[in-house]
Amino acid sequence: MATLDLLTKANSQNRDIHCFTVDHQLREDAKLEAQFVADFCASRHIKHQTLVWDEDKPSTGIQNAARWARYRLLCKAYEKVGAIGLVTGHNLDDQIETIQMRMLRDKTGEGIGLSGMAAAALFFNSMWVLRPFLGVRKQALKDHLSNASLYWIEDPSNQNELFERVRIRNQADHAISISEIEDAGRARQSLSVLAGSYIRQYCSTNDGLVFEMTIADAEKRTLQKVLEVLVHVIGGRDRSLGRTDIDALYDFAITPGDKRMTMGRVVLNKSGSKIQLDRENRGFSEQRIAPNEEIYWDGRFLIKNTNAEVDIIIGSDGDQNGCPPLVGRLADEEWVSARSCDFASVQPIINKFDKVLPEFDLQLANAIASILDRAVYTTPYDDTKVRFQ
Repeated sequence: MATLDLLTKANSQNRDIHCFTVDHQLREDAKLEAQFVADFCASRHIKHQTLVWDEDKPSTGIQNAARWARYRLLCKAYEKVGAIGLVTGHNLDDQIETIQMRMLRDKTGEGIGLSGMAAAALFFNSMWVLRPFLGVRKQALKDHLSNASLYWIEDPSNQNELFERVRIRNQADHAISISEIEDAGRARQSLSVLAGSYIRQYCSTNDGLVFEMTIADAEKRTLQKVLEVLVHVIGGRDRSLGRTDIDALYDFAITPGDKRMTMGRVVLNKSGSKIQLDRENRGFSEQRIAPNEEIYWDGRFLIKNTNAEVDIIIGSDGDQNGCPPLVGRLADEEWVSARSCDFASVQPIINKFDKVLPEFDLQLANAIASILDRAVYTTPYDDTKVRFQ
């Protein structure tokens, strides 16, 4: 509510503002709460829409599932209205909770934890989520509403200690300063810039399948970051590598001698100062694509059936290094490479960044996009526009 009020008052360029409320259909009162927001928007002449998560709900991990469902719904609405940014009310209390949860998972202090949420993040390669209040305490936003005689509704799930974030919140251990968070964010962005520069200079790919990198003189954390990102992209997995795996990759790269290792569904072959990285030829299953439909295959490619009449089948075996799929039309079962046939289109995806790209990693993501011959990721602002801060 504070975000909505402040955004409308700061709208000096008279932009169209749309307000979206998500009803996850987890509580009966959610309908009334959505109507409360709709009524407020009507009083301010703001366009409002309630988005409903009407899919089956999982029995476990409900908050994480709801989060991704929420962002998918918001992304569709965002694209429909042609928005340039989605502004959220994440504040400093949210940021501290996020950092504390990440630090519990990575006790080495070498991960991304202390940088917290980015002030801007690109979701699904189409929706920029902007968080202008990450340096503002929640109480300050409540005080603003009280001083303006505006009301808000507290979500009862914010008090349910079944959820990790609530347990972290109730510990009241907020010994993290804004300056520490900002310093960590700058360090993370600097590392991403260095890794991106390394990739542009020392890495290449053959048709987005087989990657090759030269082991060059670089700071340990830069080389670790490059190896981590390449394995993540080539392996096509959602799950990040752990610290032990990253250390093993680094030791593999810098230790003299020709050798081979497997990590995260990626085969790494080292010869002299070169490392070749391929997707393992395993773990595939046949998939059918209806006419004019598309699927994300193996976390690495977007494959579309460009035939208007016949289903195609993605095979379970690769036909060369990097494992591009074999494709057959259902009508005649003639198997050909998806990358050379005339009834399917294949585009590389960057699994690590096409789902969520924090602004910290923008230059690193664009370095990967460049060697895959993909369009670069863009921001919703440039020097001629107002940057959201």
